[in-house]
Amino acid sequence: DAAKLYDSVHKYIFSLPEDYLLYPAHDYKGFTVTSVGEEKKYNARLTKSKEEFIEIMKNLNLAYPKMIDKAVPANMVCGYVDEITSETPGCSGDALKKH
Repeated sequence: DAAKLYDSVHKYIFSLPEDYLLYPAHDYKGFTVTSVGEEKKYNARLTKSKEEFIEIMKNLNLAYPKMIDKAVPANMVCGYVDEITSETPGCSGDALKKH
């Protein structure tokens, strides 16, 4: 949900000190580190209004991520996949299958 993503980044990440370092997991240009200040100033999508951000994300027409049903539950338990249960937030039946 693009609106939730925008709100979450602005509320939880952009409220941190500008010199805090961030280590993006999916930077397609190969950058391994950035800062809160750099993202607030230069992020091509997150410097837009919420409405513009939502429109940009909607127009990307991204496919449903293949591993999202496993990744979200794993992230919720800090990667300890043996601790995933049907009660884990975001858990689906596929996430309970052993990797």
